[in-house]
Amino acid sequence: MTAPGLDGAFEGLERSIREGSGNPDHTEQDSDLDNLHRDPRFGRMIALARDLSLEPFRSDDDRSGWRRGVPHFEGVAQRHPDAGRAWFNLGYAQLRTRDGDAGTAAFSRALAPGYRRPTTRYNLACSAARTGDVGGALRWLAQAANAGFEIQSQVWTDGDLDPLRSDARFQTLIAHFERPRTGKDKKPGHG
Repeated sequence: MTAPGLDGAFEGLERSIREGSGNPDHTEQDSDLDNLHRDPRFGRMIALARDLSLEPFRSDDDRSGWRRGVPHFEGVAQRHPDAGRAWFNLGYAQLRTRDGDAGTAAFSRALAPGYRRPTTRYNLACSAARTGDVGGALRWLAQAANAGFEIQSQVWTDGDLDPLRSDARFQTLIAHFERPRTGKDKKPGHG
């Protein structure tokens, strides 16, 4: 039997997990959630947080690892078709394997319910760049920037944008951004 007074807490927890918070280990051990532990819904929330996590896949450079992970993310997106985060994770895995077409489709599904609009638009730009759609990539970059994504912190180091680097329109876009001064350029932060 579930405790009806906890409904709001579980609704908030699920919303938080679906919107991108909720590291499964942290959620499970968070003392602020102790009063939820005995409710059967808590186990379902932990399972959801595990499903929607990118945690096992930490290295952006491990293309073969991401390739092995794509079926997992496809399954999660099929189990949670209304969760923008599920589609975002699938798109991210596909982008890491350099499958721009598949990434575009998944990121579009993530954007439809409004999941992380600035970052999703940036990743759509990266996917478009990977497919050679320079015009589309530039449009998505502009939309990402207009939505608040700080593209200037990414354009210098993100390998997904390499196909754009020789295009004059891209050069014009980044001309006003200052190149990072440190030798520790920030790694691409798609996720």
